[in-house]
Amino acid sequence: MSSTSQSHARMPTAGPTNEEIAVYMNIAIWGCVGVLAFLNLPRAWARYTHPTARRSTLRFKAASKKAQDARPGHGPQRTDSTGSESIGHDDVSPIKDKGESYAFEFSPTAPVKVPSTTHATSVPVRVHSLAARFHRVNRHLHRPFFTTGYTLGQTFVFTVFSAFIVFGCFYKQFLPTFIPLRAGSMAIGQMPLIFALGAKNNIIGFLLGVGYEKLNVWHRLVGKTIFFASLAHVVGWLVRWTTAAKLVKATSAHPEGWAMFGGLCFLVIFSLPPIRRSYYGFFWHTHWIGYVAMIVGNPFHYEEGWKWSVAAGVMFAFDH
Repeated sequence: MSSTSQSHARMPTAGPTNEEIAVYMNIAIWGCVGVLAFLNLPRAWARYTHPTARRSTLRFKAASKKAQDARPGHGPQRTDSTGSESIGHDDVSPIKDKGESYAFEFSPTAPVKVPSTTHATSVPVRVHSLAARFHRVNRHLHRPFFTTGYTLGQTFVFTVFSAFIVFGCFYKQFLPTFIPLRAGSMAIGQMPLIFALGAKNNIIGFLLGVGYEKLNVWHRLVGKTIFFASLAHVVGWLVRWTTAAKLVKATSAHPEGWAMFGGLCFLVIFSLPPIRRSYYGFFWHTHWIGYVAMIVGNPFHYEEGWKWSVAAGVMFAFDH
């Protein structure tokens, strides 16, 4: 090879790399979360300055078997504001549900008091978020979008997000030959987001003041875009390997990639609404197979993949 061709080969490629595109995507996503958090800042400030919102002795979580089997008389002592008498002495699990039992976990050193309704200081000040100033627009955004089960606002945001993912996967790489590397980067780059949206105690809900049940719809929609980008990545490589007549050799050289994609397919299949509604326990356990396959296999399949696995692990740790 001549020196001219060698120097040309060492020249950096034009445009951002696939890793940089995934980073830019996350900057855009979390930037939008930051804007929404700013709009909710007055309401969040009023909420977290109230003592009941900062109390660390109360946490809502799934009840353990020990808590469910606790005998009457061993529950935490709860007193009213006057301290005159004990109430709910044997109320170990204040919340009852036919499908799943829940309990409040109390700190033994800090008994929970029932707030008095006679003192105005015990009631949080109601503060509207900055987004409430656009109530006319919000009213239209919360209207249902035909019979899809989504609102107009949800449909609009998901359409823009999906277009963003498709644009990142195929821009300047679709014709004449599709290069599937970027599609894989777009799929891996969404891992921290889907872990954050899937956790009951997640940082997005903390910043926006939104409950898990309202964010779960975005967890499902982001899962669809991850599967789309992963499918484009896999199919793209299969086409290229078949064209180059090295399909068998190339596929056997990436067992960790097939483990990741297999776990993702396993997760997607058992997340279909009929299976999820009828066999929720089975759906829950199969989720962990896909999670572990993606987090563990990612660093072995992609040189920079450990960064995204660590970020996803941080989102998971925030829940616990």
